[in-house]
Amino acid sequence: MKKSDLYREWARVLDMCDGTKVKPEECWGYMGLKSDGKLEPSFNEPPLENYFFAVAILEDKPVFVGDGIYHKSGLYTVIGINTRIMCISDYSWNPPKKTFLLNGEELPCPISGKARSRLTIHCEFDEIQNEIAYINFHGNFDAKKVLDHLMSVFKENTK
Repeated sequence: MKKSDLYREWARVLDMCDGTKVKPEECWGYMGLKSDGKLEPSFNEPPLENYFFAVAILEDKPVFVGDGIYHKSGLYTVIGINTRIMCISDYSWNPPKKTFLLNGEELPCPISGKARSRLTIHCEFDEIQNEIAYINFHGNFDAKKVLDHLMSVFKENTK
């Protein structure tokens, strides 16, 4: 790699960071170590092939070759410098929320871990037998969306 190639890559990084919250100083590395974000590269350290640069900006963070990012369909690993992420808005650093369909409506799946919100269903079968179901969700919005849709399904189908 020639020094002029490094400067062209650096110019690409400068353009890529323009208009984002990411500083270009965060978007390069040398010998496998990412920059601490304080200095621009000097391109004085041989071998020049050991410099590397971010390939994209995602959610105000630089994306490097080897990073794992999430597509709506699942995990995607950036595999090469020529990797072009066609529509960056289809990706995230966070795994996609799992959903399920109920009567054509896409709803958030319940979670098994600690809940920020809980949907509680109390069933009275007879005077002796009762059952309570606790359904945990990530947040109030998810639980409310499921509750609202269930209520509309029940209202539409009440005879």
